[in-house]
Amino acid sequence: MTLRGQEFHHNLKETSMGEFTEKARSAANITVGKCRAAAGRVMGSSTMLSKGIAQQRKGKAQRFTAAVKGALGNKI
Repeated sequence: MTLRGQEFHHNLKETSMGEFTEKARSAANITVGKCRAAAGRVMGSSTMLSKGIAQQRKGKAQRFTAAVKGALGNKI
């Protein structure tokens, strides 16, 4: 982008859309997983408890992926 004949560069770190969506998905999976695990504990359902814990782990993995995408920027 040029500004009065001079080259204008943004110095702000750009957040890629992939990073933003991964962060949103990770937060949702962690929250839903916690709710599902809590419901499994209350109801005594080991299946629901294990699915909730698995969903929390999936959210944590997505959070890591978002951090990697943020560190690498739009290179991936």
